[in-house]
Amino acid sequence: MKKIFSFAAICALLVACNGNKGDEPVVEFPQGNNAGKVSFSLESQPVVNGSKIVGIDHFGNGSYVAYGYEFTPLQTKGAAQKTFIGRFTVTGDVYSYTGDLKGGSMVKQPGGAVVSFTGTDGNKVSGSFSGYTIPSNAVEKALCGAHWKLSSIKATLKGKNVSLNFNDKSGINPNDVENVAKEINLKGGHIPMDKVTGYYIKAISLNLDPNKVIVEFTQKPAIEGIWTPVLATKSFTYQLNANLDGKLFDAEASGTFALEDNDNTLVLTMTAKSGSDLEGEITIKAKKVN
Repeated sequence: MKKIFSFAAICALLVACNGNKGDEPVVEFPQGNNAGKVSFSLESQPVVNGSKIVGIDHFGNGSYVAYGYEFTPLQTKGAAQKTFIGRFTVTGDVYSYTGDLKGGSMVKQPGGAVVSFTGTDGNKVSGSFSGYTIPSNAVEKALCGAHWKLSSIKATLKGKNVSLNFNDKSGINPNDVENVAKEINLKGGHIPMDKVTGYYIKAISLNLDPNKVIVEFTQKPAIEGIWTPVLATKSFTYQLNANLDGKLFDAEASGTFALEDNDNTLVLTMTAKSGSDLEGEITIKAKKVN
């Protein structure tokens, strides 16, 4: 699966330029004041849509990653761990969720260190809350303040000397993983279509402390992983972990980046990995979205 999906994984990370004319204005750190980690004790884990939640990372751009496991009352041994992904909004002190925690809600208690979480089973439990700080470094703020969407991909097809150029202005949108794969196959690639059908990138979230990358799709479950930027060398690495169509998907990559357009465009240069249908340098750009 890693070999098959390495191209999609390369597409799935990266970041940023201003939205096109007519796009909704981008808001930086819309949930910056509400970002933080919530932890629940073993005796006070809420049940949301049939799963028990151990903790939740709320990020300043409005994305979250929760951690837990499927809840089976009669199970006597440890259940497999799961991640739960989506977005949250806050009205007053009340957190509401979309995505995997949809139907759950959380209220921050006076003082902010304790929360009350109501699961989809109607029960309320208490948890502890520790706030996250908005990055002060301009590059970190540019990377993490909002969400991102691919705007172009340039590469060469391995062994074919065929140039590939996908952009969101015309032709095949680079976020359309399925049709990008079809085009690569038409030009001599070998990507099995049953592994990429239905994948269209909705948005990408990059976060610090913890270093998390979240990739949302329009019709498929979101995936997450770990990314690590090195500001001094303008380089990065990432690893995505997911279960796609019942098969384990691990993808790793590294590269360098350069910020342009007043830190609103990020140009990433990567090298195709062994086994990829691509060859040589791959250049990716993305635009900032809410």
